[in-house]
Amino acid sequence: MKIGIVGAGGIGGYLAAKLIAAGEDVAILARGAQLAAIKEGGLRLIDPDGDITVAPVISDDASVLSGADVIVIAVKAHQLHGALDQIRDHVGPRTRVIPFQNGVDAPDILAEAFGPERALIGTARIFANITSPGVITRYGEPKGFVFGTLEGRQSEVADILAVFRNAGIDAPDHPDVRVALWIKFIIFNAMSSLTAATGLRFGPLRKHPEVVALARSLMRET
Repeated sequence: MKIGIVGAGGIGGYLAAKLIAAGEDVAILARGAQLAAIKEGGLRLIDPDGDITVAPVISDDASVLSGADVIVIAVKAHQLHGALDQIRDHVGPRTRVIPFQNGVDAPDILAEAFGPERALIGTARIFANITSPGVITRYGEPKGFVFGTLEGRQSEVADILAVFRNAGIDAPDHPDVRVALWIKFIIFNAMSSLTAATGLRFGPLRKHPEVVALARSLMRET
């Protein structure tokens, strides 16, 4: 199975490092300082489960993704449309595309771009980011990736799940991946808006009962 990954940040870099270390055929589409650093010194993952350094196939030319059986979209939500325009000519008739963005819109956007038979739902629950060019650091738990069809099923993606799990990636079973997508959205709608408004991490905010009550209110509203 050939796996294409669009973006080499916290999510894309983590998945690429784990999959490549397990011997999978992976190609990364990236740009800027991250692309340059990985080309020069490889991709390093600093991980509580053990550090990994790999030398991936990586380019800023989307043709590197041609022939991929699966393409993971690991860019920020506001970059999604640009990424899809970039890869459009390299998504084959049997390619399945998994988005790992915050929010709930990405699966429908993929279905419109490539057809519902090729679009999947993906939800990432992981704390990881670029800590220096070419280096991804993951922090503690969780570290799960839930994905399946637009109808919420995982039976049709059993082959992809097996590849992820073989690489040591937490890809749990879920009775309906649509529910997983919305649960994350409900939580992050509250957490992201409050941390953005205050400029603080949620740890300090949790010390204030009024803020906790507001977070619960936002989740109920969502």
